[in-house]
Amino acid sequence: MGAGHAMRCIALAESLRVAGIEPVFAMRQTTDLVRDALDVRGMRCVDLGAYGGGACAESEDAAATVDACKRLGDVRMVVVDSYTLGAVWCGSVRSSDRRVVVIDDLHDRDLDADLVMNTAPHVSPAAYSGRVARGTPLLLGPRFALLRREFEGRRGAARDVDVVSDRVLVFYGGGDIEAVTDTTIDVLTRHPRRPARIEAIGATVGSATEESTAMTGVRRHRLADGLAALASTCTVAFGAAGVSAIERLYLGLPAACACMAENQRPSLDWLEQHGLVLRLDRVDTDSITRAADALLAGASRKWFAAAAADGLFGDATFPTRRVAAAIQELTCT
Repeated sequence: MGAGHAMRCIALAESLRVAGIEPVFAMRQTTDLVRDALDVRGMRCVDLGAYGGGACAESEDAAATVDACKRLGDVRMVVVDSYTLGAVWCGSVRSSDRRVVVIDDLHDRDLDADLVMNTAPHVSPAAYSGRVARGTPLLLGPRFALLRREFEGRRGAARDVDVVSDRVLVFYGGGDIEAVTDTTIDVLTRHPRRPARIEAIGATVGSATEESTAMTGVRRHRLADGLAALASTCTVAFGAAGVSAIERLYLGLPAACACMAENQRPSLDWLEQHGLVLRLDRVDTDSITRAADALLAGASRKWFAAAAADGLFGDATFPTRRVAAAIQELTCT
């Protein structure tokens, strides 16, 4: 399980636990960082074991999941977050007393589910026409964003930060395989408007929660709890266009966004078209420098449409609580 998928599942699990529903994570492979995030929250985990993949992977995974449900006992709902599991898996896991909820991003396959959620800003119900049974509940858009509890009560918090504080957040997600974080730090430290503080988060910055670097004004952090509090103190950000982009919008933090995975592209296109992000066409020195010119000059306050961002999330209800309420209702029907 990758970091982005894991963190949104953790967000949902936190809210379900508050609602009185005890979550259990069933996984095959994950990273130490994800394991740490689960352990620190006291989340129970079961190992589904290894499998060979290929054409039989979906039915094989479903069989392992059903077996885990039997061992756990009284599992009334299974929430799945995977790009490879579709209608075959759902149909095998569902039963008369067990519902299936799918967290989706791609709307590219049939889903035999009791509820489907896709929090991307560009997705409409039409995307699932013919993909799900008629009448299947759809939770679509950032109103149902899976934000961790650390974000609750921080909506728009970054907009209250004094613009002269000049603190920049750099976070391209848990899988920054192209070392974009280091490139961005290099650009910012050499920029004529060099920020007073650069807060860089990455999965490979060392074992300590926070470690200083040789460069004055740069602090590196592990991917861990505290992101919401840290981001709320920043003026602008550089990051990926996935889940973290929605987190920044919730905080009201202007950002330059890069497409770090192909599934992020449609969301990034939509956010750019609606004036909610500054797009990084490439993750190279020239592109990052141009974005830094705009962000560090304060231009972000002109193009960042805070009111539009507010509209993404609906009323004051915390988005993850909306999802937990919908799932809780489903378990009672």
